[in-house]
Amino acid sequence: MKKSLENQLTMCDMLPNGPCQMDIVVDQDVRRKCSSYKICEKPEKLDDHDGLYSFVQWQEYNRDLLTRSIQGHRQSNEVEYNVKRAINTLSASTDKSMLDTTKRISNSTMNIDKWKVDMFQSLRNIRNEIDLLLLGKKKIQIAQKALGVICSISTECLERRSFRLEMDLILDPGQIELVKENKLINEIGELMCRTLCQINDQINSNKRIKYRLEENWSNKDQVFKIDTLNLGLNIQSPTIMPDVEAVKNSENACALSPSEWEASNKSLHDDAQQIFNDSVNLRNYVDEHVLNSSAKQLRDQADAVDITLARFISDTQRISQAIENDLEHVVQRLGDAENVIEDLLRVINNIEKAKMTAETRLHNRLKRPEDDNCKDSAQLSLIPEVNNLNEQLKTLNYQLQCARTGHLGLIEVRSQLEHEARIKRKTLWIDCIRCQRVRAHYPSQTVLIGHY
Repeated sequence: MKKSLENQLTMCDMLPNGPCQMDIVVDQDVRRKCSSYKICEKPEKLDDHDGLYSFVQWQEYNRDLLTRSIQGHRQSNEVEYNVKRAINTLSASTDKSMLDTTKRISNSTMNIDKWKVDMFQSLRNIRNEIDLLLLGKKKIQIAQKALGVICSISTECLERRSFRLEMDLILDPGQIELVKENKLINEIGELMCRTLCQINDQINSNKRIKYRLEENWSNKDQVFKIDTLNLGLNIQSPTIMPDVEAVKNSENACALSPSEWEASNKSLHDDAQQIFNDSVNLRNYVDEHVLNSSAKQLRDQADAVDITLARFISDTQRISQAIENDLEHVVQRLGDAENVIEDLLRVINNIEKAKMTAETRLHNRLKRPEDDNCKDSAQLSLIPEVNNLNEQLKTLNYQLQCARTGHLGLIEVRSQLEHEARIKRKTLWIDCIRCQRVRAHYPSQTVLIGHY
C-alpha cells in the first residue's frame, strides 16, 4: 500500500520549472520540487535613514512586484494547462479501465448465468426424478401387498390340496402349476426387495446431488446478484464507498483459478447428469421389468393354474359321475341279488318241506305190518322222489351259496365305490369350493403394476 501511494502523482509533480517544460509527460517517475516565488517578500530597510526605504529600493520593489506578478500569471497558466491535460489523460485511462472491468464483469455474469441455468435445469430434473422414484417405490409397495395376497392364495391352495385322500393325492397338472406359481412368487418377491433397496440408494444419491446443486445454484444466484449490482455501479452511484482492505481481502479470498472454477462446475454438472441418467434407467427398469413383466408372468401363471385346475376338476367330476352311476347300478344289482336269494330260500324251503313230506310218508309206510310192507308202486315212487329232492336241494344250496357270494362281492364293490365317491366329493370340494373360490380374489394386473 505504501509503494502504491508513493507511485501516485501529486499536483506538484505536474508543475513544470519553466516554460521549456510545458511538454513534459505527467506520468513520469522523475520527481521535481515545486517552484516558488517570493511575491510578497519586502526589501530590507536602510539603517541610516530613520527606517525609510530609498527611492531606488522603491523602484526595484515595484519592478520586481510587477515581474513576479507576470511570472505568477504565467505559472498559473502552465498549471492550468497541465491540470487539464492530466484530467483528460487520467479520466480517459480511468474510463477505459472501468469499461474493461465492466465488460469482464458482464462476461463473468453471463457465464455465471449460463451455469446457473444449467444447474437449475439439473436441479429440476433431479427433483422430478426424486418424485418419480418415490412414485415408483409406492408402486412396488402396492405390488408387494398384491404379491402377499397371491402368496396367501397359492399357499392356501397347496395346503388345502394336501388334504386330499388316498389316490387323489397326486401330482396332477394343477398341482405342478401351483408349485411353479409359488416358486415364481418367491422369485418376484426377492426381485422387488432388491429393487426397493436400489430405489432407496438411488433416492439417497439424488438427494445428495440435489443438496449440492441447491447450494451451488444458491451461490451462483448470489454471485449473479452481486455482479448485476456491480454492473450498475458508476462514479455517480450513491452506494459506492471506500474500502482500503478490499484489494488485500480479494487477493486472499480467491482460492480457485477461472479454469479450476470452470472444471468444478463441469464436474458437478456431469455428476448430476450421470445420477440423473442412472435414475432414469432405474425407473425404466422398474416399470418395464419389475412391474409390467412380473405382473404379466404372474397373470400368465395364474391363468395356467386356473386352466389346469378346471381341467382336473372336469376330469374328477366325470370320474365321480361314473362312480356314482356304477354305484347306482351296483345298488340295483344288490337288490336283485337279494331278491334272488329270497326266491332261492323260499324254493329251498318248499323243497325241504316236500322232502320232509316224502320222508314222512316213507317213515309212516314202514309201519305197515308184515307182508303189507311191500315195495309197491307208491313205495317205489317215494324213494326216487326223496332222492330227486335231495339233488334239487344240493343244486339250490349251491346256487344259494353262489348268490350269497355274489351278493357279498357286490356289497364290497358298493363299499369301495362309496368310499371312492366320498374321496372324489372331497377332492371336488377342495378344488371347487376352496381353491377356485379363493382364486377368484386373485389381484388384477392393474394392481400388480402398482395402481389401485
